[in-house]
Amino acid sequence: MMDINQQWLDETSNYMREIGGDDCVMTQIVDVSSTGEAERSIQRTIEDLGGLHILVNNAGIAPKNMLMGG
Repeated sequence: MMDINQQWLDETSNYMREIGGDDCVMTQIVDVSSTGEAERSIQRTIEDLGGLHILVNNAGIAPKNMLMGG
């Protein structure tokens, strides 16, 4: 998992570890809006895991006024 916000990353990854165990998630602080940071993070993941077969990009932001019709 990658997130720019350490607190959100910790909360979510801790929840996932409660369900799936300590080895079920890896975390990195990354600003995915930065191409360079994203590429370095992917490279680090490949090195840590010995490869990467599937990557899910689920990043996104919705402006506050876009939610619930304005």
